[in-house]
Amino acid sequence: MKSRTKRPLAKGEQGVLLPGPTGAEPWEMWVVKDRQAECVQVYARPGENHATKSTTLALPVAQVHGLAFWLNETDSRRLAEMIPLQLELRGLHPRHQEPLIFDWSAVTRDASRTLVVAGVLPASLSREIAAEGYGSFDLSARYFPLAENALILWREQDNLVCAITRGASLVYFHALG
Repeated sequence: MKSRTKRPLAKGEQGVLLPGPTGAEPWEMWVVKDRQAECVQVYARPGENHATKSTTLALPVAQVHGLAFWLNETDSRRLAEMIPLQLELRGLHPRHQEPLIFDWSAVTRDASRTLVVAGVLPASLSREIAAEGYGSFDLSARYFPLAENALILWREQDNLVCAITRGASLVYFHALG
């Protein structure tokens, strides 16, 4: 598949490179302007995008390990210290290895605990991703309008992918195959 440019990114415009639903058009560059989303380019691989500094690379769900867990804490500063320990406890960060790359968010809090969702990157991404040079990274599931309190299924790069929401917040995500 060859790259197709519908239009280049305008100066100062920020794009999001999302994995497409099929292998025929695997990566799509989207721009949001005035609450309207527009697909402006299609790439065979992320490495073909030359506007990497002004683009967020949305990693496919299959490339990120998702984990939700309750922590008996409500202070955000303490949560940030507790999460790496929880990931190690669950075997996602063995001791004495490279630094763990992950992102997390608090989904909900009650009187004494917080529900946290973490996204953990593998030690190395697939060769197709070619993530060098991108201004920022995120999880592709965060860019879709997900229904509240739902289990959502969609296709991403020929994989069936699911997400679970609690209220409007993403709680869990996984590539099913």
